[in-house]
Amino acid sequence: MVGLGRKGYVKILLLVLFFSVNSLTAWAQKAALKGPPVMPAYQKCSQENGYLEKDLKRGTQYVYLQPRQIEEMNGDLGLCDPSKSKNPMDKWMHDNSIIVGHNDGPSREDRACIFQAQANSASPSGYAKCANQNSNLKVSRERPCISKNYVELTARAFRMVTACTGASPRELFGLFLQESGFHLNALSWTGALGVGQLTTPGVKGVQQVEDDFAETPLYKATVERIDSRIKNKPYCKPLIEADELTLSAKEIEKSCSILSFPRNPTYPILLSTKLYLYQKALIEDYIKSHAAFDRFKPSTRVALAKELALYAYNAGVGGVLATFVEFAKPKVKESHVKSTEELLNNFSEFVRHHFPAKSAKKNELADHVRPKHNKNGIYHKLSKIDGLSGVQCFKE
Repeated sequence: MVGLGRKGYVKILLLVLFFSVNSLTAWAQKAALKGPPVMPAYQKCSQENGYLEKDLKRGTQYVYLQPRQIEEMNGDLGLCDPSKSKNPMDKWMHDNSIIVGHNDGPSREDRACIFQAQANSASPSGYAKCANQNSNLKVSRERPCISKNYVELTARAFRMVTACTGASPRELFGLFLQESGFHLNALSWTGALGVGQLTTPGVKGVQQVEDDFAETPLYKATVERIDSRIKNKPYCKPLIEADELTLSAKEIEKSCSILSFPRNPTYPILLSTKLYLYQKALIEDYIKSHAAFDRFKPSTRVALAKELALYAYNAGVGGVLATFVEFAKPKVKESHVKSTEELLNNFSEFVRHHFPAKSAKKNELADHVRPKHNKNGIYHKLSKIDGLSGVQCFKE
């Protein structure tokens, strides 16, 4: 047997050290997410960036819950109920897991995650200033002050909307993190608004589903689930007014009808969440009925529905589904790839070259969700905010 020689042993030693360092880094990252959340260092507001502070108090009425309502929400979401345990640790866990909050506000985890999302994001197109729902929008270049009131109102509204619609908070957190960094008044050059970057067609689409297609098999289950939860769950009562609000065509065109307080943040977050859920319902139905998806096992189809819904929120359902069908034409099978993760990464690269749009839009969409190493993708940003917050944000 030929000896490795000195260089051979050095190479082996370097390889061992490389994998050891990477393993320790991964372990340290996981360990950090098991500790207490990193508490926010709220900003002190100035005259320039504190322009939302008075309005935030007007939005509080839509997210205030009584302690009994909070207990029920915690129970529905599988969190600890201290009234059923004599263990002091359960009391501690409960005190640190308040979902929507009353005097004590949202949970430490929720505050940490929303704060880091807002503190590490900015809107290049500026931020909206609305005196009231009938006023004309003014644009500020100053990012809103990330105060305790700003963070807590955003966290309460987001938790309430996801709990009352049955949406995945982790999915929606990643999507809204990508869209706006959770800034309540974020604007884009395309005219998109708020936390979910709503557009006029998006708002009209939600209202059309509920006015014209609520009884169709395609949307009925989703519409009924949301409607039932909001009307029957005591902790969802603050959302009833926002759920029943229907804007006229003229109001939809007026940005302040959506972004003014106290409608903001519950109304735009609810609209954005419904838009995502209705698009996802359409995609799930298509996956069940189209032969291109038959070759994938059920768990892969679930992952595809989620992934394609994230793309569709930014680029529309039709173009995304057509692109995936084209991608699957060469008889892509799970046996040809090592994992669902690899399949989805391959689709991301296919989007970069084959999505029906200009090159800049193709690249933007390809990087919108994945790959994880891309700093512009949803999953990369999620990982970053998890690390900064010290917890896995909105873990289910």
